[in-house]
Amino acid sequence: MQNDCQTQWTKAQYINVGEECESMQTQDQVSQSNITPEKLNQAIDRSQNYLLSLQTAEGYWWAELESNVTMASETVLLHKIWGTEATRPLHKVENYLRRQQRDHGGWELFYGDRGELSVTVEAYMAMRLLGRRTQRNC
Repeated sequence: MQNDCQTQWTKAQYINVGEECESMQTQDQVSQSNITPEKLNQAIDRSQNYLLSLQTAEGYWWAELESNVTMASETVLLHKIWGTEATRPLHKVENYLRRQQRDHGGWELFYGDRGELSVTVEAYMAMRLLGRRTQRNC
């Protein structure tokens, strides 16, 4: 049995979640602006074509993967719990954390967020587990 979501699907209007339709915020923003559905669909098509042009012949994308410092901090914690820190080059994590620490003393969840408490706590914890103080002597 098809529901209305499946028969009325468009790129910007609905997403199918189980048996329910949820209107995307994009649709609300489009209806309140001077962007026509045709222009929106053209922009979506151009975006898709651009991403597809970056795809390798094998079907994957190759690009630099970045994360925030929480992944590195959690890696330090994990190796401390496992007792494997002596066999890992964790000094590289220390260098990375020091480079990512901002002038205000904290660490960011994303570039330019001015510091995020949970990220800062994790990075500080990692530095302490490594037996180091932060540059700002927190």
